Parts: sequence; C-alpha cells; structure tokens
Amino acid sequence: MTNISNIKKKTYLIKQMKTLAGGCKFDEISANYAGRNGPEVSVSSVETNIKENESLRINGTVISNPPTNDIVWYQSNGNIVPNQFVVNSGANRRDLVINDINRNKSDNYTCTARLDLHPTVGDILQQTHSQSSTINVQYFDDIVMTTNKTKLKENDAVFIRCTVDSNPPASIKLFKDGDVELTTTNSNIYLISSTSCLDTGNYSCLATNPVYENQKTKSSELLVQYINSLHAEHTRMYLANCSIKEPLKKICI
Repeated sequence: MTNISNIKKKTYLIKQMKTLAGGCKFDEISANYAGRNGPEVSVSSVETNIKENESLRINGTVISNPPTNDIVWYQSNGNIVPNQFVVNSGANRRDLVINDINRNKSDNYTCTARLDLHPTVGDILQQTHSQSSTINVQYFDDIVMTTNKTKLKENDAVFIRCTVDSNPPASIKLFKDGDVELTTTNSNIYLISSTSCLDTGNYSCLATNPVYENQKTKSSELLVQYINSLHAEHTRMYLANCSIKEPLKKICI
C-alpha cells in the first residue's frame, strides 16, 4: 500500500493500475481505518526552570484512536528514563515525575508514543510522534574561599580565591574591610604580588544569584608581618602610614 498522506482521515484511496488490452486504467480501492488516528504527543511544559530539591511533574499526553500504551520517556543520550520517574496516569498518558530534584537531572527529555494502524487493505502502518521538554535545575552552593597563606611577611605574594558552584552563574564581589576590590563571575581571584602592612585586614566574598533571594558570604583574615631590621625612623613612618595605633606586638609574630 502506498501514497497514504494523512493518518487522521478515516478512508484512503489507493490507486491500482490494471493493464488492459486497450491500454491502462486506474481503479480506486478503499482502505478503511475505521476512524483510527494518531498518535499526537503533547507535554505540559516544553521548558522548565526549577530549583534544586523541589519536585517536578510534566504531563505527557497522547491523542490516538485506539488508545496506546506504547509511551516512553527518553533522556537526551537516548536512554529510557527509569520507571521510578515515570507515572502511568492511564491510557494515553505518562507523566515524568521527579521528587527532590538535583542538578544532575538537568536534561532534554522526550516523550514518544507509537501506534500501529491496521487498514482493511495493505500493510500495518506504524506511526510515532514525539515532543521534548527541557529541564533546567537551578542551584546556589556555599562560597569556597581559598588562599595560599594567611600569615605573611612583607613582600610575600598572596592570592585569595572565591568560587561558588551556581546555576545561573553568581556574581561575586571581594571586599577588604568593607571596600570593594574585584567583581567577576563564578570565580574571583585577588592577587597581591608584593604585600605590605596595608594589606593586613579582613577579606570577604559576597555571592549573589539572580534567582535566589539570599546571598552567600565568607571571610578570611590576612596578617602581614613587618621586617624587624627596619631603621627606627623608617619603622615609625611605616607604622604611621599603615595607621597602626596598637603596640607593635599586635602585628608581629
């Protein structure tokens, strides 16, 4: 059987050519599907943004006659979604359900339905239809703050790195005693190639995610030791420039 263009029609006309002595003629033969049609898949959401640890349900509904039970959810790698995440909600319905969702479930999922149509004439016509749904899991982890050292001598090099695993990417700011030093995205590195007492202080990171109301913070103290061999006058000027009013032992270890 050939030239069947619309599976939703009840009756299809098939032209058969018969060779006669005086030439050719076409006879029309009716192949009746008795109102059978489909399948046509629709999902309740083609794109979903959801926060980690929330619950998700996406309906996969199929229109077909007769109803079909051959409905399968697939992951983007072609693997079938495990049964624990698929709920049979009756004929022509399979729902993707993920409770306490985690970031590893971010993916493109496809609901596919199959239906065999049996005409009164000709071969079985296998029909398939699919629709996809993209799931984007959002998350916002705590800040990880690292430094190569927290106690330094003058002229030492030091770095402070602030990172946060976040989707969408977080905006990170680094502060020293309340003053902004650097702003970047998802990774913030502040480097001091040659330290002085002016670099002593409290360094803090502040991370902001556009879909989360709360902010994340973390801080670390840096202490820069002065060099004992400084000339007395140099030392006096050094301490004055650094605005250190406490006894010298406060910054000397």
